[in-house]
Amino acid sequence: MRNFVTASLAASLLSVCAGSFAQPQLGTAPVSRAQVQKELVDLERAGYDPRNSTAYPDNIQAAQKSVAAERARQDDARKRAPNQDAGSM
Repeated sequence: MRNFVTASLAASLLSVCAGSFAQPQLGTAPVSRAQVQKELVDLERAGYDPRNSTAYPDNIQAAQKSVAAERARQDDARKRAPNQDAGSM
């Protein structure tokens, strides 16, 4: 009987732990295939070469920084654009 209780407890703990890995992070939405493909294209344009495994992870981290900087510049430009239009009225 003691072995059954121990096994049941272990099985329930393992199932809880395994279920927690399957949960998405808070604040994240599912990513579509098109979004993943676009991100890969953006990374490759920023210099990432998925065939070059000798430079991994440095090359993808550098490309991610470059893509993030470009997106920040684009967001800044979008934020300023409405303000410029409002001042010309």
